[in-house]
Parts: sequence; C-alpha cells; structure tokens
Amino acid sequence: MTITRRALKKPLLIIAASLIAAVIGGFALVIAVPEMIINPLAKNIALSQGIVLQKLVINDPVRAKIHNGRSAFTLSIKTANGTYEGEPFELIGIEITFGLRDLVAGRLNSIAIAEAKIRALTKASEVESLLQPAVSAQLAPLFSLQQQLRSLPINSLSIKSMLLTLGTNDSLSTQISTELNVLNLPDANPEISLDAEIADNRFSSKAGPLSLTAVLVLPEKDRTTLSARFVLGIDEAIINGSAEKDAFSLSIEADSSFASLVDLSALIQRIVGTDTELSVRAPDEKITLAIEAKGEQLSARITPTTLEVSTALLQDAVSRISVSNTFVTCTRLERCTGELTLSMITESSGDAWFSIPMSTGSEALAPAADNVKQSRDNLLQLKTLSVELPLGFTFQAGESDFFSPLSPLSPPPTVRLGPWQTDSASGEFEFELGDFNAHLGRVSSLRGNVESTLASINLAGLALKNLRLTASIAVDSLDANVVAELEMDSAPVAGASIAHSFARNTGSLDLRVEPAEFSQESSLSSRLGLANLETPGGPIDILAGTFEMRADLGWSRQQSGDWILGGPLVAKIDGLSGFAAETLFVAASTEVFSEVSYSQESMLTLFNARSAPLSISRLDTGLVL
Repeated sequence: MTITRRALKKPLLIIAASLIAAVIGGFALVIAVPEMIINPLAKNIALSQGIVLQKLVINDPVRAKIHNGRSAFTLSIKTANGTYEGEPFELIGIEITFGLRDLVAGRLNSIAIAEAKIRALTKASEVESLLQPAVSAQLAPLFSLQQQLRSLPINSLSIKSMLLTLGTNDSLSTQISTELNVLNLPDANPEISLDAEIADNRFSSKAGPLSLTAVLVLPEKDRTTLSARFVLGIDEAIINGSAEKDAFSLSIEADSSFASLVDLSALIQRIVGTDTELSVRAPDEKITLAIEAKGEQLSARITPTTLEVSTALLQDAVSRISVSNTFVTCTRLERCTGELTLSMITESSGDAWFSIPMSTGSEALAPAADNVKQSRDNLLQLKTLSVELPLGFTFQAGESDFFSPLSPLSPPPTVRLGPWQTDSASGEFEFELGDFNAHLGRVSSLRGNVESTLASINLAGLALKNLRLTASIAVDSLDANVVAELEMDSAPVAGASIAHSFARNTGSLDLRVEPAEFSQESSLSSRLGLANLETPGGPIDILAGTFEMRADLGWSRQQSGDWILGGPLVAKIDGLSGFAAETLFVAASTEVFSEVSYSQESMLTLFNARSAPLSISRLDTGLVL
C-alpha cells in the first residue's frame, strides 16, 4: 500500500471545502437566510475547489454554548456527501464550533465528525513521482501538505470514525478504520494523531488485524517528526523518524511475526517459478532497520533476518535462509551498492536423511504418492546442505552485479554438501568460491573459481580420500567454459576443459588422466586406501609402471533435436606390472586408439580404431604344465 501526497491531500480538501460551505450555511442561519439559498451557495464554493458537493443536510439552527471558557456557537450538519476527482466521499454527524472573533477572522474553532467514508486511490504515475533522485524532491509532498494543514481555516479537527480506502486500484486497495485528530493548527507545533486498524489484509489472508497508533509533529517549517507503533497480536513494531528539507532518518524495530503480513510461501513460489508446495515461516526474533538520506544519497542497514522453508522437493528437510550484515547505499536512486551475507542450511527434520531427486523432468520433481516408494537410484540422500555467501552487490539501470567481498578479512563463500549417499556411492564435499561475480541483466553471466577444502568419495567400497578439486567457471547467455583439475594425495590425477556454445548448440570436452606412476610403496590398492583390492574374478593390484589416458570429445544438436557425441580416446600403459587373481604380468606396454560415439538411437559405444601391439616381458598364469 502506497500513500502519496494526493492520497493525503484529498481527505483534507474534502473536509476543508465542506466546512467552508458549512460556515457560510451557519452564518446564514445566524442572520436567518433561507436554507434554499445556503445549499446552492455552498455547492458553488465547493465546486471552486474541485469538489462536487451533491448533498448537504443541516440538522438544527446555530446554538450558543460555552467552549473552553468562552462563548461560542455550534452548527450541526447531518450529512454531506459528494465526489472529488471522481472518488466518492460521505461525512456524517458534523459539529462545527466557532466564536464571533474566529468567524470574523475567517476561522473555525473546531470541527468534530462522527463518521467519514473516503476513497483515495492513487494512480500509478503518482507512485512513480515519489521515486525522485533527490531527497528534497521526495519530501516535497510532505512539506507541501504541512503548509496546507497550517492554512486550513480551523484550529482543530477530529474524526471519530473514518473508513479510508487507500491503494493503487480496487484489487490492491485496503480499507482502514481510523480515528484522526489534528491539533494546534495555527500554532507553532501542529500535531496529527492517528489510531487505525486494518482488518482486511490483501497481501496475506492468514494475518490477523493490524492496529496502528501514530503521532506526526510539525514543529516548524520544513521539519517534522514521526513516532508510530504497529501491533499485530502480541507483537509490535516501533517506528521513529525525523525529516528536514533535504534529509530524513527512520528507524524500525519489529518482531519477525510481522512477516505474516505477507504470504511468504506464495511470494517465494512466484519468485522461484515453481508450483511445488512450500511452507515458509519466520522464527521469533527482532528485526531492526535504519535508514538515512541526505541530498541525493540514501543508506540503509538491516539486522539478521531468517526464514524457515520446507518443500516437497527436499523430502523430510527444513531449510533456514538468513540474510545478515546487510548495508546498502544508493545515489539518486539510480546506482546502489552494498554488502550482505546470505546463509542457507538444510537439515533433516528428524534422524533420517533427506532426499533430492536426481532425475530430470517434472514427474521426477513432483513428490511421490504415499503408497509409492522412490528407488534410491533416483535419489541423492543427505544429512546437511549449507551455503554461506558473503557478497558485495551493485544495481544500476536494471543491471545487477553480485561479487566476492573486496575485504581480505571477509570469509570466502562456501558450499558444503554432505555427508551424502546414493545406492552405490557416498561421500562429503566442501567448496570455497573465489573471485566470484554474477551479473544479471541483458546479458547475464557467472564467473568464479571453485576449490575444494574437503572431498571424499566411496564408490562401491573403493575409498577415494584426500581429493582436491579446483575449477574455473565462466558462463554467460552465449557460452560456457569450465576448466577443472583433480588431485589425490597432492598428486595430479585428472583434468578437463569443457566449452559449450548455447547459440550454436555445440560443445567439446578435453579430458586427460595424468600419468600415474605405480610402485611397491604406491600401488593401486594403497592409493585407494584398501588393504586388498577385490573384484568378482579375485584380487587385483598394480605394483609398477605408468598409465595415462586422453579423450577429445565433441557434441552438437541436430535439426531433429537429437544430440550426438563422438571423438577419439587414447589410453597408454608403459611397463605396467601387477597381478589379477592368479595371473602375474610384468612390464606390459601398449597404446590403444578408440572412438567414442553416442546418439539417442545407439547410446554410448566404444570401438577400437587402432592399437599398438601389446608387449609383456613376463606372464605367469599360475598353471603347472
């Protein structure tokens, strides 16, 4: 809900013009002017202010009374209704108090309205007019309203019950039940007090009624102070602020339950673009927001905020997403820079592991029926998934950048996955992100370096420990490039370079397995952390020699939409010695040239294109002849 100068000005103009009409009516009654003359005169005066006064019903003639120790007169008006800029209004039970001295001076002492119904819908163009680059331009409507309040021909105004409809259109409008008091208007310290209740929340039907108590003090020209208190159930939000001609400050301290004013589940579903059921709640904690603005610069700082998210995509898990260390500075509302730390930790809601479907397609992402048990082949099961991203950011002209903090004292962004397991493997990973930069705009891009600080994999009993993975990633709307290196026990094991063109639907993979040198002290089984390396055919191990491999593969998408892949694969062994079951081999050497091909019809195939002769210095099968 947005309140602009026009939205605030409208009720005041309506009241002022109606009252001017009433004053003329009251004065006319004093001198016994017939009512048939009063109504046309009042309507003409209201029309000069842009108000169509359709009906004015006067209850009684003017009566004398003592008001604040002075003789005064009162005039009662039963109803006054009409339209202003096409929006209807109705005032019921108006009592106007004035003295002769006030009347001669062109003022009224007080106006009390029992009931008012006013609509003040705002046009979208007026909402945009608030987004001015300079703070003085943003505050201009407020101080213009201040001057208009001072110029009203009344000393005080009270509305016992006002039903005010605010918003940008009927679908987004909100009805507010309000008690309004405007005091000390001709004095140096005008004061506006407001008690309101919003029972119908268009943003979240689950939230209860919201009450507001606010006081706005206008101590002098181009200066104002605000204090307000919102109450939602047993929780509250306290707002304090002050404004001068070209600067303002605002502080807000609220209980996190105020997040229920917005349907967070529906909001996040729209942002993520998923129909999967989400449950979002804000844990109990205080949220504080401090805003300062001067000239053309605005800065804001917010304390940690946390959301708990549950979704069917992560079965039996709860995610806690928090934003902390948030600071933003904007210049002319055109360029904003700042920092924040985004944290997410997903854990199982009980002792069991939680699952992430690994298959693609909407059916795989949909939650399984209660009587259907998904195969573990299609699930990645985890104990913990956590992300810690300290980020700097900039926003300008619809283009956004998120990047690693420049301060060396800031911790690097980290991602932790695991412990995890599938039907045939398990492990644990932790990665750090360096030189991270994500650009969102006309041409979006993602760049950064990845380095593992923890990596272990167990494949069907084969334990791969002390792994280290490094990679550099560069992805944009047109191309993707990834270069990765894998080490084990500080020795290089494999490397890969991947390039893909989204525009041409083509790509390539250059994969190499580094020369692995085996010895009695560094056998294959010791590298895999096994005392004995067993296969279905018996024990196997490599005790000497080297092995290396390289593949150069390419892929493309055909006009039919099918993908094809192919390219050469070269494997070379030199002086390889070891045993397989009962067979002993010594100094085996060869070089194998093969072709790899894949299509949706033939799937993955490997055929021998050309091979060098296999030479073995010694072969002992263990058979006694």
